[in-house]
Amino acid sequence: MNSLTGRKRAVRRAGRIAVLLCFFTGLYANTAKCRGPQSKDQTELGPVVTLDLGRLKHFVKKDMAPDSVLSRYPKTNGHLTFLEPVPYLMDGQLYPIDRVIQYTGARSQKVEGSQFSGVQTAERNRITFLFFREKLKIFVVRHEVRRGDSFVMTQHTTQNFLRFVEQGGNPGDFLPHGGCLWQLYRKLYMNMPPLLEGHCYWDKPGFSKEVMEDPDYQRRLKAGYESTVDVSRLP
Repeated sequence: MNSLTGRKRAVRRAGRIAVLLCFFTGLYANTAKCRGPQSKDQTELGPVVTLDLGRLKHFVKKDMAPDSVLSRYPKTNGHLTFLEPVPYLMDGQLYPIDRVIQYTGARSQKVEGSQFSGVQTAERNRITFLFFREKLKIFVVRHEVRRGDSFVMTQHTTQNFLRFVEQGGNPGDFLPHGGCLWQLYRKLYMNMPPLLEGHCYWDKPGFSKEVMEDPDYQRRLKAGYESTVDVSRLP
């Protein structure tokens, strides 16, 4: 009996390790076999959903649950659920996250000239909630307004995104390394290779080993971490 129990435990332990390797590292060609995308997940950006930044300032709280966000704003522009936590890069540090909810907003204005009239986008924003173990840990706002023929980021853009741009990140990304996060989901659950080999932070040689040997990440993965949410820049 003890021998049988021991074998069962070993099988369960091996299964857990296999799942972790499959979802956590994202290095194997058969990752899509681990689990397909959930029906509620949304990898393609949907129609515009404009959230009021002033109301968000009083609504968004550290460690709030994803269901609180979805109950108030059920129509999303992107929704990812990772079966196992994945490492997300922000400010040079890796943070485990397992769920992402995103909204894309815009406001238009009428334009008229001597020989034309129409409508153009005057304001746009990307608002993203990143969770770990059902708690909001990272909140990102990219807010822009039109200045002539281009857009400029306003004072309502969160510092985490501004730092990302200052450090050479793509100012057109919807959150720091957002495109890479979406590609990681597609690789893990839809068996889609990265658009550019080696372009994303998680798609570089030795990344899996780096994650396993990162004491700060492993501590956060095991014990959780303090929420970085800051709404002080919202109106």
